[in-house]
Amino acid sequence: METEKQLNKWIRRVKRSADEKAANALVKHYYREMLGYVYNRTKEKEIAMEITQEIFVSLLQSIDRFDEKKSSFRTWLYSIAKRRLADYYRSSAYKKTSQEVALVNVIGEDAFDANIE
Repeated sequence: METEKQLNKWIRRVKRSADEKAANALVKHYYREMLGYVYNRTKEKEIAMEITQEIFVSLLQSIDRFDEKKSSFRTWLYSIAKRRLADYYRSSAYKKTSQEVALVNVIGEDAFDANIE
């Protein structure tokens, strides 16, 4: 497990010079944790993987705004994750999927199968 000192070193290297190795190390360190967090809220593996990817893209695009005096890196990362999840739940893709699931639950899956045949 990486120490706090090592994590801070990676963060500084990414902020200072967009160091690819340091960025990959940060992503690798937090990936499983973020994926688990998102999966627990979506219960959909593919969607959780997509949102997790978006979290890390956002992290890398905005890391220069991270201020270690205001919060820990983990707290800052979770705030990004919460925003990405909120974006997903406001999205048309989520609304369409949830409407389709609701329709299947009301009508029944067999009704759809009968119309296809």
